[in-house]
Amino acid sequence: MAEAHRSFRDDFEASCSELDTLVEIAAELPGLLWSAHDRRRVRGCTVNLVEENQADQFRRQIHTRYRATTGIDADIYLCRLRPAQDGSPEHWH
Repeated sequence: MAEAHRSFRDDFEASCSELDTLVEIAAELPGLLWSAHDRRRVRGCTVNLVEENQADQFRRQIHTRYRATTGIDADIYLCRLRPAQDGSPEHWH
């Protein structure tokens, strides 16, 4: 995520301080497996895959730290991966 975000920010000048902050905080939290910025959103949206047993704490910590840093009370959503109806692992939703 760090290299992809640096490229997104520096090469394409397509980031903002809010998104940079989300990326930095997520990278420091336990349980993070994978992270990406949502390029469909204009500002400040990331998608983070987190170990299930760390998800609640990750959500609380990223929310608290982001608000303390930016003053913005962000919406943080928890989701659970599930296989496609045909059970194919390559078609996770």
